[in-house]
Amino acid sequence: MKTYSLSSAQKRLYYKVLLDSHDANLSITSAITICGEYVSDKLKSGIIQLFEQNPILRANFFFNKATHEILQQYSCDPVIISHRQEHLDADKIDEFIKKEAIKLQIKKSDLAIYPNYSIVLIDFNSNDSNKTSVIFLNFHHIICDDLSINLIIEQLIENYRASLLSETPKLKNCRSYFDFIEQEKIFFHLTIIRSKCKK
Repeated sequence: MKTYSLSSAQKRLYYKVLLDSHDANLSITSAITICGEYVSDKLKSGIIQLFEQNPILRANFFFNKATHEILQQYSCDPVIISHRQEHLDADKIDEFIKKEAIKLQIKKSDLAIYPNYSIVLIDFNSNDSNKTSVIFLNFHHIICDDLSINLIIEQLIENYRASLLSETPKLKNCRSYFDFIEQEKIFFHLTIIRSKCKK
């Protein structure tokens, strides 16, 4: 399986996990509330598409003893989606979501073990006639940051819309994280060359 280098930010986070894997700042958690009915298989299809569009979400990380490098590789394992029901009164749903978001935070000491995310879909059965559901998107900070999660949510909404209409998702032309890593390597290499030339 092909391996990739880490960005400087990923390296920092990798060592931070070694120091304190239970730091809440290492988890990026977002909750999307769905009011009304939805098509379960289409939504799950949209979630799976997210991981095809963003391979970094499948990444696991390990230390290569031979080269003394930290590397990442993208798993081919299926996307794991947990789907369950909760029986709650309608006025207790918001408080449940807040507590569940904290409970679902990614806290791992071994980033080599897939997955470094959790996707949880919960349908609430309440005394309210209006159906409510919530999707929790939980990613370790090493594969997703605060800016990226907004793009991921936009992609999921578009994937679901396109899936309902049997269309191809109309996504923004965003470069992959791997492209960013390669650009960063070139930048650091050029910086070293310029520094040597000045001497």
